[in-house]
Amino acid sequence: MSVVKLDNVSVSYYLPKGMFGALKGGVSQSVKGISGLFLREISVLRDISLDLKEGQRIGLVGINGTGKSTLLKLIAGGLTASQGEVHVEGNIASVLSLAGGLTPSLTGRANAILKYHGCKRPPMSLVEFVQHAQKVSRLGDYFNMPVSTYSAGMKSRLSRVMIDLIDGDVFLFDEWVVLGDYAATSSQSENNKNMLEEARLIMLASHSESLLREWTNELIWLHDGGIREFGPIDDVLPSYQRFVKEMKRD
Repeated sequence: MSVVKLDNVSVSYYLPKGMFGALKGGVSQSVKGISGLFLREISVLRDISLDLKEGQRIGLVGINGTGKSTLLKLIAGGLTASQGEVHVEGNIASVLSLAGGLTPSLTGRANAILKYHGCKRPPMSLVEFVQHAQKVSRLGDYFNMPVSTYSAGMKSRLSRVMIDLIDGDVFLFDEWVVLGDYAATSSQSENNKNMLEEARLIMLASHSESLLREWTNELIWLHDGGIREFGPIDDVLPSYQRFVKEMKRD
């Protein structure tokens, strides 16, 4: 059964022509916008077709800027395709940014409460979760101060606690969010690990070979907005690693 299906999907951004000079990888096409300005179309993903089935564990690899995060955001519903169709069967559990969802003007406590109320099936009561968030984040008095006053490390600790509220059966993880944090470093670790093992589909973008081998068995190699290779991890990963080494030598 198909869990995620993409049919000839493309994603483009439109920038004022000449805004950043000649952008590599962009399509040299001008479009007259509503305001009368001519825009440049920058294609991030081009003609992507995928049919991902229940039980698959998919890793995403590719050098920075090749569309990995865009593809995950598209499947999560955070972006709209410029062309083509996206179909998802299941409840999306998306962790695309450790700091995602934190409101800077609110306190850590208020953010925890807000995040809790956005969870369909919270694993504990509100009071228990707020106490858990305050203890595990180790923020002390800062828990009652605006997130805008936090250091990067403090934001990261609070965000990692929020991961405990993730619920769904289609899991999407971006490359700089460590999936291991969700699976094994919280008081809910056993529950979280079971949810991952029972997930209908996992997609993980990462540069870490150990993480990819632990949680995925197939890889999609994205390059220049398209799929360069898709297959078993033992076939695709060596090809991608050779490509990266050759690119560094050049």
